[in-house]
This record gives sequence, C-alpha cells and structure tokens, in this order.
Amino acid sequence: DHHNRAAIELFLRAAGDRAYSLSASDSALAFYASALELVPPGDPARLELLLRRGRVLLVMGGEGPEVMTEAIEGFRANGNAEELSTALSLASSFAW
Repeated sequence: DHHNRAAIELFLRAAGDRAYSLSASDSALAFYASALELVPPGDPARLELLLRRGRVLLVMGGEGPEVMTEAIEGFRANGNAEELSTALSLASSFAW
C-alpha cells in the first residue's frame, strides 16, 4: 500500500538523519539505502534521499561523484536549480 510505503520511507529517512547527526555513518547509510528501495526513480523524495546518501558517503570517504549522477540528472530534469547546485557541489567535493 502506497501510504504504508510512504510512512516507512519517512521513518527510514528520519532514522538516517538521526544516525547521521550522531556520527553513526554506517547506520545512516543503511537507513537511507533502505528508504531508497521504497521510492521509485523520478520521485522528488528519491532525489533528496540521494543527496543525503551522498553527504554520508562524503564523510565516510566512500564512493566518488558518480553516486550523485541520478540526483544531478533528476534535479536537472525537473528544473530544480537550487537542489541541482547542491548536488553538483556535493559531487565536486568528492574530488577534494
């Protein structure tokens, strides 16, 4: 059911945010990954989750800017210049 899925996604996002705020990066990454499984491509909520995941990966010294590709393409497609700028900035931070 869509409403249950949305509620679970919100819970997982909040749990990821809380874990990130406590510097529990592995847990935050797991919560965001689980939430991403529930949100279809093209959904604006997915793009926000991808940004959050990217921030955690950057702190962890993980994957490179390619993890931001879906977010960058999505924000570009929906014309969200502010979030596109955030995603591009985050992607470029991986190079530093």
